Amino acid sequence: MLHAYGDWVRSLPESTTASIALIRLPNEEAFPAPLRGKTNVHLRYVHVGDETSGAALLAPLLQAAAPVINLVGMMPYAAISSVHQDPSDPMPGWDGSLLLQELPPAAIDALLGAAGPQVDVPLIIAELRHLGGAFARGPVDGIAVGGRDAAFNFGVIGPYPPHLRDVVDAAANAVLDALRPWAHGGTQINFEGFAAAPQEVRKAWAEPTLRRLRAVKSAWDPEQRFSFGYSLD
Repeated sequence: MLHAYGDWVRSLPESTTASIALIRLPNEEAFPAPLRGKTNVHLRYVHVGDETSGAALLAPLLQAAAPVINLVGMMPYAAISSVHQDPSDPMPGWDGSLLLQELPPAAIDALLGAAGPQVDVPLIIAELRHLGGAFARGPVDGIAVGGRDAAFNFGVIGPYPPHLRDVVDAAANAVLDALRPWAHGGTQINFEGFAAAPQEVRKAWAEPTLRRLRAVKSAWDPEQRFSFGYSLD
């Protein structure tokens, strides 16, 4: 399914986007019976257009594997946050990410080798998000959004209660390292997660943008009252 996604997602028009994730769900009644206690593949698909054209674009990927649960259907934009099926209740979690320059078959093999169903890792999600489209068409004056020329964002999320922190740290970073040969080099600040080291945070912006942000910060917050856990120094 992941290899099929890597080929298929490059063919999508700008009206359509998709992400895919390996998701490990605990064996608890809160989750649907076909999914609980297993490693599942979760495809997230959004098409702006009519139902017929959306179904036609999705059809080639559905030939790769039969859906266990199929929730694809027309929805209002107001319901867009439901596509990823994220939990609504807060929980302690570790998250980190890596922008990818490309997604060749070797990168997918590396992901499966580090976080596939045969590997016992204490992680919830290992996710690939397709970028591109309008997002990639160069900087917009006044908007400091870095990493816009990356092809994919790869993210990892793990549970983070105190007794699991050491093992989750090691497992999550090992999975990120497996994809590092295809890294873009930059980052997106929205997905920085636990990477609070100044040298890592600075990768989210080109140097001219970083200088402008520092000037804004100095002018409007000289006493450093708003840090949000990140440093621009």
